[in-house]
Amino acid sequence: MTEISEAPAVESQPVHHESFVFERPIQTVGRRKEAVVRVRLVPGTGKFDLNGRTLEDYFPNKVHQQLIKAPLVTVDRVESYDIFAHLNGGGPSGQAGALRLGIARALILANPEDRPR
Repeated sequence: MTEISEAPAVESQPVHHESFVFERPIQTVGRRKEAVVRVRLVPGTGKFDLNGRTLEDYFPNKVHQQLIKAPLVTVDRVESYDIFAHLNGGGPSGQAGALRLGIARALILANPEDRPR
């Protein structure tokens, strides 16, 4: 008769990502349709400044807000960086998509290990 030994249960600890410190803000550009967005990523607390307004003021649609935050959620850094962006051209959906791309590009520059393979 063989004995079955149980492997000890491994407790999963929450993964804590510390914010990376850079000498200067990371600046990227995102484009979609007619929209062009210039993004500056700086270590911070998760604040958005979009043409001088908050994320909720600039994009009242929850779908757009979720779309924009997706890159930050993917790498679990929602509250690690402040994002300052200047949005030009296009409509709300184009601007939201361009902002998402700009944020994703900035996050890859901040920590290349976060890039999906």
